[in-house]
Amino acid sequence: MRSHQRGAVIVLVMLSIALAAAIVVGPTRRTAVALAATNSCKSNASGTFSDIGVGLTGTAAWSGAADPANSVTLSGVKFTAAVPATLLIAGYNLGLLTVGNNSIPVKGWVSITATGTTDVKKMVQFATTVTTTVTDPNGIPGNGDENATPLNVDVSLPDTAWTPTGGAVNFSQGGPGSLPPIAAGQVSGGVTNPAGGVFISAQVAGGLIKANFDCQGGTSAVGGASFTPSTPGIFATTSASVGGGTTTTVAGSTTTIPSGTTAPGTTAPATTAPATTAPATTVPATTTTLPPPVAGSASYVTSCKNSVTPDLSELTFTATGTAPGEVPADSKFELTKMKWSVTIPAGVFQTGINFGLINPGTSIDGTLDLAITGTNTAQVTQDADNIALVIPVKTSNGQALPSTVKFDVPNMHWTARTGKIDFRLYGANVSVKIGLPSPVVFVCKPTKAVSFVSTKAVGVSTATTTTTIPATTTTEVASGGPTTTTPGQLVVTGAGSTLVQVLIALMFLDLGYLVLSLRRRPSNLR
Repeated sequence: MRSHQRGAVIVLVMLSIALAAAIVVGPTRRTAVALAATNSCKSNASGTFSDIGVGLTGTAAWSGAADPANSVTLSGVKFTAAVPATLLIAGYNLGLLTVGNNSIPVKGWVSITATGTTDVKKMVQFATTVTTTVTDPNGIPGNGDENATPLNVDVSLPDTAWTPTGGAVNFSQGGPGSLPPIAAGQVSGGVTNPAGGVFISAQVAGGLIKANFDCQGGTSAVGGASFTPSTPGIFATTSASVGGGTTTTVAGSTTTIPSGTTAPGTTAPATTAPATTAPATTVPATTTTLPPPVAGSASYVTSCKNSVTPDLSELTFTATGTAPGEVPADSKFELTKMKWSVTIPAGVFQTGINFGLINPGTSIDGTLDLAITGTNTAQVTQDADNIALVIPVKTSNGQALPSTVKFDVPNMHWTARTGKIDFRLYGANVSVKIGLPSPVVFVCKPTKAVSFVSTKAVGVSTATTTTTIPATTTTEVASGGPTTTTPGQLVVTGAGSTLVQVLIALMFLDLGYLVLSLRRRPSNLR
C-alpha cells in the first residue's frame, strides 16, 4: 500500500509542475487523477483502529467565464475501499458470514473538500452490495484454515457543482469532522457523529448488526489503540477565472505517517501387701502432632488467543485454597476453601455496548469451567465444571470497564504420591455469548506456572511418582470439533449470536458483545 501510495504522489507532483506554468483564460478541464490513501478506521465492534485503503478519482471542469453560473463541476468520481481478507475471516468466525459467496449490503458517506470555492465541503452518499467468498476446508470456524477473498467497494459518486472564488480548485477527501451527523436508525439506534471524512456501514446478520467504520487519513498503531494522522492529497484539480483574473494550479501531495496431644502420665495405684510395697508403675506418654493446614493464594495473568481476530487479550484469575500441612504417601486428602475471581477486560463488553446488544448497568449470567493441576498426585489434573457467574457490566464516561467476578470452587479430593505437591491453575473455560450467531472462543494459558497452595507427601509411595504435566489437552469447542491446546490454556466460549478487529468483523472485528453464557463447554481440559 505504501509503495503504491508513493507512486501516486510522484505522479501528482509531476502533473502539478506541468500545470503550474499554465495560465487559464477560458473553460478548463483536468483529466482524473487516481489517489489511493491509507485511512485509519475505527470500528464500532472493537473500538480500535485498523487500516483500509481508500481511493478517489474524478474530473474537475470549470464552465468558463461566459457561463453566468460560473461553476466548477466535479464528475466521474469513483470511490474504492479495500477491506482486507482478515476482517472478513473474522466475520465468518463470528457467524456473520457463511462458506461460499456472501452478498453484503453497504452504505457509505464520503466528504469531499475543495480549495478555491465558496462551498468548502460537500457530502455524498452511496449504497451498494459487495461480495466475498469464504472457504473453510475443515468446516470448523476459528481453526486457522479459513480464507476469504478481499472485499472491494467500487462505486460511482454523484456529480457535484461548486462555486469558485478564483484560482486553483483542488479536490481532496474530507478531513476529520467534515461529515455531518448521520440520522438515527441509519447506522445505530441514535444519531451518529462521524469523527472522520469517510463512514462505511455494512449490514450483516440480516441487518441485525451494523458493522461501522469511521475513517480518516492516517496509519493505525500496532494493536489499534491509536493512529498517526495524515492528510489525503488532491485527487482532481482545475482552475477558474472570476472577474477576468488569472489563476494557477497548485500541486497536491499525499503523506502517510501512519494470585499432640500429649496424654497425661498414668500412675498405677500402690498395692500394699503384708511386709512389702509394690513400686509405682508409670505408663509411657504417647504424643501425636499433625502439621496445621496450609492456606495460600496466587494471581494468574492468562494470555488469550481468540477464534475471530489475531489479537491477544488477557484475563486475570486470583486463586486461593487450603491444603493439609502434610499427608502420608498414597493417602487421600482434600483441597478446600477455594475462593477465586476472574477479571474480564473492558474490550469484551465494549462491542456489545457499541452494537446496542448490552445495556450498561445490567448483569450477564455466565458459566465457568476450570482445571487445577497437582504435582506428585495420582490425578495430575482435575476439573471443576459449571460454576455459575453473574457478571456486572459497568461503564465510565460511556466506555466499558473491566469486570471482576468472584466465585467458589468446590472441594477436590486428591491422592498423594511422594514429595512436594504444588497446586496451580491449569486452564479454564469461560462461556461468553456476545450477541452474534456464533460464539467467540478465547484460548488462554497462564503466563507463569506458579502454585497457589502447596503441601507434601511423606513416606514411600507404592505407585509411580508423577511430577509432570500432560503435554497437551483436547477440548471440544462450542462450534463443534476438537481443538488441541497446550497446557494451562483457558478456553472462553459462548453461544449465540463482536465484537472483537465484525466486518470485524466486515468489518467485524475486534469483537464481541457479551452476553456471557455457556452454550456448550468441554467436560475437561486434558
